[in-house]
Amino acid sequence: MEVNTSFVNMNPGGNPPTDGQGTSNDNLRLSQFVIGGTDEPGLVLHQNNYGCAPGGYQDVTFTFDRTISTIDFQVTDIDAVVHDFCDAVGFSTNLSTTPSNTLTGQQLADGRWWYQSAQTGDAPNSDGTHNVRAHGEKLTRFTVTYENWDNADNNTMDRDQRVFLTDFAITVPPVGC
Repeated sequence: MEVNTSFVNMNPGGNPPTDGQGTSNDNLRLSQFVIGGTDEPGLVLHQNNYGCAPGGYQDVTFTFDRTISTIDFQVTDIDAVVHDFCDAVGFSTNLSTTPSNTLTGQQLADGRWWYQSAQTGDAPNSDGTHNVRAHGEKLTRFTVTYENWDNADNNTMDRDQRVFLTDFAITVPPVGC
């Protein structure tokens, strides 16, 4: 499996160091802590919108060297704080998704679904109810897009935001089938 990320009008997490937060970049690493509501660590998607307008994003593309039968996972900690950040997560069209009832969703003209928190003021690593379960079948590649739909009011606010991919279950057919 290969995992690639690209940033558009968005910085990797922890950058630039002038944001005053001193956060290190842990993008695409396993978290060093338990994700709220899951009792396990997760794969970190970490970004920082310092100096960027709302609408910047990160595409994370997973590519497999052969077709996988099924994949299931969830994205957690999709939350928001007014005038600071609003996590929004999108999925490629080859994944079906089921959001928790604390998220709102919209389908774009290209068929992709986007989800964001229906409430604000959540603590980091909150209870894990802000999640989307994703499922795919017979695929070799999929993309998760992480965007911030708000902008911090001032330079003293923490611009680093994260969501987490957890509970991966992958079924791969035997070689030669």
